[in-house]
Amino acid sequence: MNVASNHQNFLVPAREIQHRVEKLQAVLQEMDITVAYMDFITDLFYFTGSIQKGVILIPASGNPVYIVKKSLLRAEAESSLAPQPYPGRKGLQKRIR
Repeated sequence: MNVASNHQNFLVPAREIQHRVEKLQAVLQEMDITVAYMDFITDLFYFTGSIQKGVILIPASGNPVYIVKKSLLRAEAESSLAPQPYPGRKGLQKRIR
């Protein structure tokens, strides 16, 4: 049995994730904020559909970036986004700038 089949009933639909991201992006644009950085578990679940430890960067426009510190395989199974491996602190700082 693979990871995805264990969590199939709990997956957040891709359309819902996209809608949530777009709503936040509208607020970011309205407030003239370039990017939102989130690492709290409930925020990660809300915007990615996964509870894997990591960070999500949501720019005011464009695609969000979900960076995973733990199980990349599980994050890929849970999220409709394209999770990326954690690049280390310095690599993450470069992504934010």
